Amino acid sequence: MKFNFGHFLKLFNVFIGIILTMLLFTYFAQKKPKYTSLISLGLFIFLFISRYLMLKQAVFSGFTEFELFSPILFAESFWMPSLGEHLINALFFLTFAIFFFAFFKPKVKIEKGKFPKIIFSLTMAFLMFLISRYISKLFYGLVWNSSISFGFENILNLDIYSFLGTIIIVSIVTGFLMIIYRIMRNFNEVLSFAITSIGLLVLFIYAFFEKNTLELSIETLVILNSLLFFLWLVLIYISIKKELNYFLSVLLLLLVSLITSEHFSRFTNQKEIDAYKVITYNLAAERDVGAEFFLKQTYNEIKSSEALNNAVLKRDFLQIQTIVNKILLSKRYFNKYETQATICQCEDSLLIEPDFINVECFEFFRDQIYEYGIIIPGSNFYFLDNHNGRISYLGEVSSMLLDSTFINIYIELNSKIFSEGLGYPELLLDKKLSVKKTSRDYNYAKYNKGHLISSKGDYKYRFALKPQEKDTAEYSYYVKDGYIHFKYRPDDENLIILSKPDTQYSSELVSFTYILFFLFVFFNIFWLGINIRKGYLTKGTSLKTKIQISFITILILSLILTGTISIYFIVQGYKDKQKETVQDKVHSVLVELEQNVGTEQELNYEDSEYLNSLLVRYSNVFYTDINIYDLDGILLSSSRIELYDKGLKGRYMDSKAYKDLIVNKAGTIIISEEIDNITYLSAYVHFRNYDNEVIAYLNLPYFARQSEFKEEISNFVIAFSNVFLALILIAVLIGIFISRQLTRPLVVIQDKIRSMDIKKKAEKITYNKNDELGGLIREYNRKVDELSESANKLAQSEREMAWREMAKQIAHEIKNPLTPMKLSVQYLERAYDKKDEKWEETYRKVSKNLIEQIDILSGIASEFSNFAKMPASKKEIVNLKDIINNTVGLYENSEDVEFKTKFDISTAGFIYADKEQMVRVFTNLIKNGIQAIPDNRQGKIKVLVEEQENIYFVKIIDNGTGIPEAMQRKIFQPNFTTKSSGMGLGLSMVKSMLISNNATIRFNTKEDVGTEFIIEIPSHLPE
Repeated sequence: MKFNFGHFLKLFNVFIGIILTMLLFTYFAQKKPKYTSLISLGLFIFLFISRYLMLKQAVFSGFTEFELFSPILFAESFWMPSLGEHLINALFFLTFAIFFFAFFKPKVKIEKGKFPKIIFSLTMAFLMFLISRYISKLFYGLVWNSSISFGFENILNLDIYSFLGTIIIVSIVTGFLMIIYRIMRNFNEVLSFAITSIGLLVLFIYAFFEKNTLELSIETLVILNSLLFFLWLVLIYISIKKELNYFLSVLLLLLVSLITSEHFSRFTNQKEIDAYKVITYNLAAERDVGAEFFLKQTYNEIKSSEALNNAVLKRDFLQIQTIVNKILLSKRYFNKYETQATICQCEDSLLIEPDFINVECFEFFRDQIYEYGIIIPGSNFYFLDNHNGRISYLGEVSSMLLDSTFINIYIELNSKIFSEGLGYPELLLDKKLSVKKTSRDYNYAKYNKGHLISSKGDYKYRFALKPQEKDTAEYSYYVKDGYIHFKYRPDDENLIILSKPDTQYSSELVSFTYILFFLFVFFNIFWLGINIRKGYLTKGTSLKTKIQISFITILILSLILTGTISIYFIVQGYKDKQKETVQDKVHSVLVELEQNVGTEQELNYEDSEYLNSLLVRYSNVFYTDINIYDLDGILLSSSRIELYDKGLKGRYMDSKAYKDLIVNKAGTIIISEEIDNITYLSAYVHFRNYDNEVIAYLNLPYFARQSEFKEEISNFVIAFSNVFLALILIAVLIGIFISRQLTRPLVVIQDKIRSMDIKKKAEKITYNKNDELGGLIREYNRKVDELSESANKLAQSEREMAWREMAKQIAHEIKNPLTPMKLSVQYLERAYDKKDEKWEETYRKVSKNLIEQIDILSGIASEFSNFAKMPASKKEIVNLKDIINNTVGLYENSEDVEFKTKFDISTAGFIYADKEQMVRVFTNLIKNGIQAIPDNRQGKIKVLVEEQENIYFVKIIDNGTGIPEAMQRKIFQPNFTTKSSGMGLGLSMVKSMLISNNATIRFNTKEDVGTEFIIEIPSHLPE
């Protein structure tokens, strides 16, 4: 069926609809971050309803003629009627998972405490257990309800549907991981690793005692559940302890690959074992489609043979047998059968061995037909379903004589013991008669009464069964000598054993290699795209990473080049081997033919019957077809004349071969020819008589065993892939080791520079090697000495400058109260000298003023004392929320001031700082904000806390008068203040305390609108 525009339009609409839906809901999520939970739920409902309506209305019903949407390829349920629909389901689900992962940040707060933590942790454990069960059922359904091959041990048997099936499963598993991670990450404060893991373990243990709906072995259940359990443990740990980064993503990728390969390998193996029942049953009643096709032709030839009719009328039994045998021998296909023609007349009897019992001839054969016979349509031949371990056919040709009596010719065909051959090319069979040879990839043996009747394959079966091997079970299987052996006993006398190499663990390794490689490449492309979009790569990568990437890239390119060249040489070697085989066969046939017809001066069509029989005989010996062309290039004789009678091949020699042989006088010519899309090698050579004259041209078509060639290539690819993965892992380890060795001195230099303190003497680095790094380190050590000397000079200069500035500030501050004190004392002296009557009143007034000025001097001294001391920080893990809430609570009762506090963070709010200093910081800032508000304005103080990349942003916003532009650059200077009172040390001390706690402070202000102070302080996640 051709893909028309209507089909394209439907799929296009689906994809465009998904894209537009994502864009729309993304817009809502960005505009309304408070409602991401509801928006995520809305997206899920929309996608669910849309998908349901699509399935209900059978939108893709017209696609069923495509194999992707055909239930013949895969069908399971209403939601998964085909692989194409299953793929669309996965696309819808992954769309929701990506949106959920990116935008789901609920504002709901779960109360902290033991009980909420237990409830949430157990809920997540139960959810992960249910998802695990669903994932296993997805794998099971995809393997069991499809005709798709997931046997990765033969890479050439895989197709696009194997790839799509893997994509579907991995997409769904990835979607679940993204959803669960986002939920646990958002609520990690109430998620307990111990409770969740123990609850999950209990549920998985419970699964072993539950009814096994998938009918899996104990070993399979243990392995699959253990892998899923470990996957969830890693995800729980990441959700609680870490942010999801590249290396943790690769670890999850490795686990997903391992889970996928194990599920596919074990379910495929289980399905294959169940399929053994069908295969062995078919082997027990095996029929030969090729033989039945030719039996119809044989029957028609026998019935229409005038020579046979004449021999029957003359009752010439010897001639009858000769003619029948000649007709049978003309069909090369029957060479793998033992044939016998028996002629029966009325009252004839047969002597049956080994008991030498006489039976009536007609009755004997007709009893077999009646009891076991299954007629072959279009003939009077019967397949005998007698379970004797061999394929048996019986034909009856009846002729009436002139005296009204009958002569019946019974033709028996029984497959030869241990016969195995290439068989007749399938292109000669009627397409309606062709069947899938399900047993061709297996070794099998047929036993009758404990003795080997026939076998196929490489496995060496016993000629006689041991007593312990004669079990009575109808079906059973066991593992022995590296093979899985499946036994089927149709009755007490017959036994079928089907054997296949036990490739369980090698298949798991191979599938893991392929899946991991594919997912790793896809993930790195995705990761690279995200980093390019965010501009991370333009900022540069570390030298260590560059070395590792270089190692891996060089190895991958080398291995790809080596693998390509190796496969090329294998293919060429196989082709050369084919040509050598053809040349040997041509030479051998040529020698035999010369001995029989080498004396002839010419060959013509009168000799064709003799030549045909001769070529059939040689064909059986050399196991190849043989054709002879005359000097004009026209077919003269063939061992497989059916090809030409059916018109599948022309009777003229290939034009290229004819030109090379006749015009160019070439010797042996080997070219490629094609019949019904089957390509094969064909060899042409001159056939000369004893007088060295060319009397004909000999042709040998060679049908190679493509299955063996594919298996050889597949085995190479498997071995190479495993070595490929091993070498990549080794390269990664070597790259890490070498990069660490090369960059270790650089890391040491980096650490030393990071820890360098101008107040302390910097440490030198010891490195004895005389290389580029040694030169760098020597320069570093020299600069350390220079820096130390410069630091001492700078420190001395700063101390002198600080003392001068401090002395200047102290003098300035003290000078202010001393002047009024001096004036007061002078006023008191004048009053005393004049003997003022109000002297006592003056004395008390002056004394009061002096005391006030002395208090001011004491305050100034205390302020400078506190500023000079600045006690060392006593850092500890404290809760930023509690500090802010407690500080705001001190001022909430202030008149004409409204306070608003908001925490927009997803973590607990822990920081590593000095609690007392942080209280002083927020007290000072809030107090300054209140004092900056004019008396005629309703005061508003906002304290907002936000989180970004492990940094808390604390914003303290007031609606005061703001800071004039001229004063903004001086706001944190020790001697600067905008107030009429105070020493101007508050904000300077705030900045000093924040710096000592690894925090920073900055501000935004607008005159007559207000000021916003912004503090950035690192968050701390408790271990």
